[in-house]
Amino acid sequence: MKTKSFIIFITLILCLSSCQQMKRYKAQWGDAEDKIELGKQYEYGNEVAKDLKEAVRWYQMASDDENAEGQYLLGLCYAEGKGVTEDDKAALKLFTLSAEQGYAAGEYELARAYWNGCGTVPNYAKAAELFKKAAEHGNADAMLRIGTMYYNGEFVNQNMGLAIKYFKKAIEKNISAAKYQLGLCYAYGHGTKRDEQKALQLFSKAADEGVADAQNKMGEWLENGIACDPNPAKAVGYYQLAVGKKHAVAEYNLGACYYYGNGVPKNYAKAFKYFKAAAEEGVIPAEYYLGICYFQGEGTKKDKEQAIKWLRIAAEDGDSDALNILLQIDTYNQKLSEYNSNGYYLVVNEDAMKEEFTEEELRASGDSTLIQ
Repeated sequence: MKTKSFIIFITLILCLSSCQQMKRYKAQWGDAEDKIELGKQYEYGNEVAKDLKEAVRWYQMASDDENAEGQYLLGLCYAEGKGVTEDDKAALKLFTLSAEQGYAAGEYELARAYWNGCGTVPNYAKAAELFKKAAEHGNADAMLRIGTMYYNGEFVNQNMGLAIKYFKKAIEKNISAAKYQLGLCYAYGHGTKRDEQKALQLFSKAADEGVADAQNKMGEWLENGIACDPNPAKAVGYYQLAVGKKHAVAEYNLGACYYYGNGVPKNYAKAFKYFKAAAEEGVIPAEYYLGICYFQGEGTKKDKEQAIKWLRIAAEDGDSDALNILLQIDTYNQKLSEYNSNGYYLVVNEDAMKEEFTEEELRASGDSTLIQ
């Protein structure tokens, strides 16, 4: 019985090997599609051992046949250094050849190359043109990208109607992030009638599909009761999901929940942790709160130098509360410096002076005339 099973096993192996040899023979003398199919098998280890160099060899043959998909796939290998040395210029050339044949994925990658300046100088207008072409030729990622550009007026004239058009097309292609973007249109009445319930439904779907922006937005709406009953505890859950994806604004929002005890028990140490992470990513309110935590010793040791550093960063970024605190600190320091330096600081109202400075600070100044 064991001998029979072994024979069957060997027969299957030989058959599979023979089939693979047939595929190689067919690809060698067949059309570009056969070469691409075999290249993909080697790239992903499907029915054969994964071999990126062998994948590149077959993609190269398909590209030599002037096949647009082959040019695109070979371009990706050069762009990502898969099976070949990374070469942005070679990738750009291949994406250009693919795009010139109207291949949507090639157009999309060529647009990204111009956008990011890979193998060429950045050209945002050219990138926008190519994203639009790729979208019109059916590339789902391009639909989302050009839709977002129309939404923000980013290197194209802002056009909410076109933004909505492309977001809806992308949703039909199952692009989850497009649901979030369309939700923003309904949330703020951009290009359509404002409808917070529709927005909430779209945010919820996108959040459930793992879109970090949508998870953060769901947290904000649940925390503040927008289009739903307030539910801070559930909001915290959404913030935590987004924080797991390193979403900076969600880090700030979660920090604020711990700082004020909203939806979770108050915990300054955790608040400080999330404020710091968000501040280091440039979230302005987090910069302010991080300064406050350092100033008051909340969740960390008091550190006046760090406090002023982060308050100044927040103020320079436009936070008025941080600016007001810095002005108060500067006024306080100026008055105390004048009192210490001249020894005869003119006090118009001694009671007011005592209110501005603590007894310990006045004693430290070396003059006890104001201390009763």
